Amino acid sequence: MRGRGHKIQLADFWEEHLQTGKLRCKICAKYDIAHTWLARNSRKGHESGATHLANVKLKEVAETKQAHERAQLQAILNGAPILLQPQAPDPSSLRSFNMQFDESIPGYESDSSDHNAPSSGGDKARVDDLEWLIQYFDEQCDMSDIKEDSIGAEDSGGDDLGKNAEDFQTQRVAAVLSDWDHQKSNWFPYPNKTMFLIDLLDNLPRPRLSKSHLVFLFWMLKQLGVQDVPSIDQLRDMQKKLKDQCGGITTQRFQSDLGNIFYVNELAELIAQDYSNPQTAPLLEFYPEETDSNFSEIWQGRKIREMDPDLLTPMVRKGMKDYYVKELAETKDGVLVIPIRWLRRNGKLFVNAYCVENIDGCLYVQTCTQININVDDFRFNFLDLQVQGDLLWSGFVGNNRYSDTSFSFASQMPNRLRDLAKGDELYTSWVVAWADDVGGNVSKQYNAHKNFYVTHGNLPGQLLQREFHVRFASTSPHASTAEQAKALREMVNKSHEDPIQAYNAATGRVCCFRMVVPMLPADNPQQAEESSQIGPNGNCKCRKCKCGGPATYVESDEGFHLLHEPGDPRTTEDTLIEIKAQIDLAAEGRSKPVQDRQTNTGIKDKVTQGWIVKMKDKYKAIQLLQPELSPIEIKASKSHGTLFSHSKASGLDPHRDTPVELLHTMLLGIVKYVWHNVNQTWSDTERATFLLRLQSTDISGMNIPPIRAGYMIQYRNSLIGKQFRVLMQLMLFHVHDLLNEPRYTLIKTIGRLGALLWFPEIQNLEEYLEDVEIAIANVLDAFDSVDGGHIIDKMKIHLLVHIPEDIRNHGPLVRSETEQSSGTIQRHCCQVSRMDFTKHIVCGGYWYNKITDEWNCAGPGVRETLENHSLVQRLLGWAPHIHSEAGSFTRYPQKHTEVKSWQEWNIHSHSLTTPMLIPPEAESQWESFKSVTAQNGDECCEDFWVIAQLHEEPPVIGRISKILRSRESSERLVMLKHYQISESRHPRLDLPLLSFPPCEMPWIAINGHEIICSINVQHDCSSSECGATGVRPIIQEREKTTRNISFIEHKNEDIFVLNLFTLHNAHIIQRLLPRSLTSIKPLHVDRRKFHDGVAETVRITRNCRRKTAAEKRQAKSKSTNVEPALISRKRKRGITGEVLRNEEGEADDETESEAPPPEDSEDEYRNGQDWSDGGGCSGEDDSFNIPVPIRSRRAHAIKQTKF
Repeated sequence: MRGRGHKIQLADFWEEHLQTGKLRCKICAKYDIAHTWLARNSRKGHESGATHLANVKLKEVAETKQAHERAQLQAILNGAPILLQPQAPDPSSLRSFNMQFDESIPGYESDSSDHNAPSSGGDKARVDDLEWLIQYFDEQCDMSDIKEDSIGAEDSGGDDLGKNAEDFQTQRVAAVLSDWDHQKSNWFPYPNKTMFLIDLLDNLPRPRLSKSHLVFLFWMLKQLGVQDVPSIDQLRDMQKKLKDQCGGITTQRFQSDLGNIFYVNELAELIAQDYSNPQTAPLLEFYPEETDSNFSEIWQGRKIREMDPDLLTPMVRKGMKDYYVKELAETKDGVLVIPIRWLRRNGKLFVNAYCVENIDGCLYVQTCTQININVDDFRFNFLDLQVQGDLLWSGFVGNNRYSDTSFSFASQMPNRLRDLAKGDELYTSWVVAWADDVGGNVSKQYNAHKNFYVTHGNLPGQLLQREFHVRFASTSPHASTAEQAKALREMVNKSHEDPIQAYNAATGRVCCFRMVVPMLPADNPQQAEESSQIGPNGNCKCRKCKCGGPATYVESDEGFHLLHEPGDPRTTEDTLIEIKAQIDLAAEGRSKPVQDRQTNTGIKDKVTQGWIVKMKDKYKAIQLLQPELSPIEIKASKSHGTLFSHSKASGLDPHRDTPVELLHTMLLGIVKYVWHNVNQTWSDTERATFLLRLQSTDISGMNIPPIRAGYMIQYRNSLIGKQFRVLMQLMLFHVHDLLNEPRYTLIKTIGRLGALLWFPEIQNLEEYLEDVEIAIANVLDAFDSVDGGHIIDKMKIHLLVHIPEDIRNHGPLVRSETEQSSGTIQRHCCQVSRMDFTKHIVCGGYWYNKITDEWNCAGPGVRETLENHSLVQRLLGWAPHIHSEAGSFTRYPQKHTEVKSWQEWNIHSHSLTTPMLIPPEAESQWESFKSVTAQNGDECCEDFWVIAQLHEEPPVIGRISKILRSRESSERLVMLKHYQISESRHPRLDLPLLSFPPCEMPWIAINGHEIICSINVQHDCSSSECGATGVRPIIQEREKTTRNISFIEHKNEDIFVLNLFTLHNAHIIQRLLPRSLTSIKPLHVDRRKFHDGVAETVRITRNCRRKTAAEKRQAKSKSTNVEPALISRKRKRGITGEVLRNEEGEADDETESEAPPPEDSEDEYRNGQDWSDGGGCSGEDDSFNIPVPIRSRRAHAIKQTKF
């Protein structure tokens, strides 16, 4: 008999809770998410249970599989290597698409600290305290987060100092302002340099200064003896005079159909600035482009290439002649044609045209075929042919000289747009508009403002991600985005009747333009609102297609399978018909049928909904006053028009033209779902293991800031986009023994898809889309393996199937990213509407001078300020990518520079792959450098992995060991450790495998300009079984302490895997690697059979859940002795306060637990709800089967009652 103090020896697979003493089986915790802590007396029962025995068998199978994978890996390493593609990409092409994601992707804040420092090693130690690990890593990363203090204060204080400064200098400034000769000033349109710099300071978007700041600044400048310093009143007078003479951005007042008042900056003036700005005008592209490679811009997409020719740029100017579409023209060969669509091909401008034949004096248009004609081949336009006056053209319209089938073309000549242009060149501008909600308060208290921003889509996509090119259009705390969108739509449509005149700085001529909105990028709630879609609360949740339905359908084999494919597309016409049908029902006073139609069809227009409520109230009022009237008579007595936001916009289909956004759909959706599901199953020990692995990651070649693994683990339920972006690229390499196979496969498929979606440039579109479709199918199937019902509840998962069509229509998805301007910038843009025009003046932009009736630009002193001062460029948001020349070196600080002889540096006998003017002598002196610039602009330091092109040989992969330059000559060399790439992939990671040494030249020395780009390579820790065996001292206050911290120490430095999940340079790597190493294989060949099996499991699970919920409600109603009808009425309300209904349209009591939470965090902010249950991130409940607390539902019900 054991004594009371005797402790039972536990098996290795048991872990004990330190506080409660309960036990948890490590084997079952890994393979069963529902497994939790057990009482100690349940140990034997669990060990003999069927679940535990089944999981033990799974573990044995996994160990056997791992041994097989190791054998496969060894066979691959012993096999023959594979060569990279012999053709290296054009360096200029690489450079032009070197996107720095931390600057261009919205929602990602970049750190200024260096993330290229190599890891260090030390003695062995063990760390068991997870909280201490988190605190340590957070402290270490805080040391590198040095942020600049921003200047900002509320407008306060008086002008006492300015009023007391009536000295000689003030009188001198007043004299200057009274005799203001603009045209002769070097600082035109300003009186002098001082006034220009002060006005520039007063209009910078970020360091906004209050009146008190300016008063003190003026006083300080005067004390320092600066001449011509104005007072506040003199500055304001000068700014007012400047606005009267030079113009600016005007603001229009609008009142929506719902009665809300808001103001909108004139959209035409915002876009016109890009025409008259010499920095941007040469970059504007006005014609669609057909390309077989380098697919990167929206004008290369199918949307613009197939747009109605009347909405595209209708004309081309050749010499002094304007050629319009749908007008007769003649080529140099005497061929008569009618141009239909201008397009660019291989850098030259062509036109698709119909041939016109003259048969017996009658013109026939050959509409069955189109020909392509170079614009340079045109000789006469329509006006020339009219003037010629030969017999063929004499009264050709009146006498009907055209055939009956061709007369329609004649009736459109001359093109009506020629008269609208009034002799000027007429262009079309693609205006990309999107909405966002931000806080309007200076404090942290949230005060929602709905904003609209625009960018000029005719500019290259790289520029559109910069703050300089993001224009503020409107804001309102009252009017919804749908109401503001209607005002913008009116401005756009107005430009088609009255084109906007502007000065084209590229041609030096006056032109005019029309505006077209090609797409509406935004987050998912905003795009659903723009598409008049009900969102996650309807049976058909998707805004792009009609897939979905009641629970019985989506859980059936057919309905479940169709969720994995694009359904029947929604169209604007169908949506308008549905909205009108809802209005008709509301006019009859029928509330329930309206709600049923909205739930079943998924169509619910926000603006129309306000009128539906008013119409139902009016119906009831009329019915009370005149009860003798029938419903039809009451309906006839009310008038209702097309009061909905989904009205017609030229060339825009909100269903088709709302591309999937990467941030909210991929990162804050797909990646967040997986991260939450994964980290909630881990114990503290497993989290500590993941933390150490993640913090030890080599992030060279990824272009991301240092990883704060401690912060990410501590706040694992509140991560933001940039952290999910890191996890998407790196998580797979650190969870090989922490997850079961379905979750591991899911992470692998998401990483592969993410790298494809962030391509800024696509070489082979069809091949790329084939990979994207397979990658999306794999992600959806992997989700089904983890939780089959997730695709039913989460709209974002289904939205992935529409990505290939969005890419084909609008270009790479990174071009559809939206820039979230901060609340501070938004407020000051509202207060200072002329701020954007000041930026325009500084850039050398032209404006129309009302006094002189001329187009003027600023003086040379003003223009050179932006060109010569990088500080002004940064403060204005103009940050051009300036790349060093390929092969250029960057020095170390003097104290870190090493100088050694060639013999000392060349200890590995590097093979010189390029001929040198002077071969290195053993005693020649060489000094070390910090970095070398690759062909695509990457700064590559020591220990960076790179791809290099050796003359005409295939590219090679290597790791930089040293960067050297001769002191006796100008020779420069980069020393590489050469790795060979295996012809087969890693058996589990499914990534290219790198090994050392290669068959030949293990150490090579190359020229710096031969480096194509940097890449990210990860150690194969899963096969090498690397652990936290290394230790290093903790750094505090920039000094080493006596305390140590563990880190992952690699056991085998000769086996690595190429990270194809990294976003930086992913498109270059895809181009250089053989297709056999980059192609994506489907997880399931027969997907329908797999989906049918998952659907069966979903039906069983959800039916059991409904049955259990019904039994609980019935038991509760009996125990509390409450009338069942009352309980039923209470339970009919779902999470969002809307009645849940079954397929027959009746309220379904058994579906309460199935009601999905809001899809996006933006919904909670807009509705004032808090759905966070500790499992979601950023206030969003996107967990796997995590129910929303009853307390949240009750609080929401109370809120609904109050309102």
